[in-house]
Amino acid sequence: SKDDWSNPVEMKRAWKSAIVRIPYGVGKSKLSTVETMGQDLFEENKKLPAIIFLHGCYGVHSGTHHRIKFLADNGFLTIAPVSFARSKYPKSCNIYTYEGGLYRGTLNIRKFDAKYAITKLGDFNFVDHKNIILMGHSQGGIATAALKMPDISQKLKARVIEGWNCNPDSWPEYAEMNATKSEMVLSLVGEADPWFDYSNYKLGCGPLLNQNNGSKGIVYKEGFLRYEHAPLDYKKPKEELLNFLTQVIRK
Repeated sequence: SKDDWSNPVEMKRAWKSAIVRIPYGVGKSKLSTVETMGQDLFEENKKLPAIIFLHGCYGVHSGTHHRIKFLADNGFLTIAPVSFARSKYPKSCNIYTYEGGLYRGTLNIRKFDAKYAITKLGDFNFVDHKNIILMGHSQGGIATAALKMPDISQKLKARVIEGWNCNPDSWPEYAEMNATKSEMVLSLVGEADPWFDYSNYKLGCGPLLNQNNGSKGIVYKEGFLRYEHAPLDYKKPKEELLNFLTQVIRK
């Protein structure tokens, strides 16, 4: 039911089960949990920029771990809430047939879990609260783009959207870009991403972004990246992501 979407007990389950990676020296990181990361960071004596990472509709897989490690290895405290840890969680996609939206309310669940995690960051003095970034892949990218946060004190510095085209020609409740004008946004999507074969909209999220603050929408139109749903599995998109994150921290 709709009451389950924002049930505090369920949101806490997703938060408590989060995968955490802590930067640990140059190009290194270590696994932690939301309950032990404070202890793990006790001797660091510095504030870290933080990324809340939202997994896709299929949940946590090797690609999720790959991204979390990459981000942490490059200096970001990275926390990935696990929405599948909820006791009640509906199937929302079929990755073998590229069907999505099997339970349309799942997007609301993902947004509630994201907002809960962002709010929880306010409890930690080892987090650089001026440099909080929300990032998501696929369904997590939809939630990243669609999340509104007018009612919480912790603000976002930036958002990163991978594998979503901000498509306005179907699923109207998904066709949102709710970053504020001050938030920098990077979106990465393949022009022929197989999840969007139904769509005639091939412009990615770029037209919806504030182009004056460093935001950037990248649509890969050539080579194998044109057909990729997970561009951050590859070198060039990773470099573009790191360049963007460097700009975010410097701003």
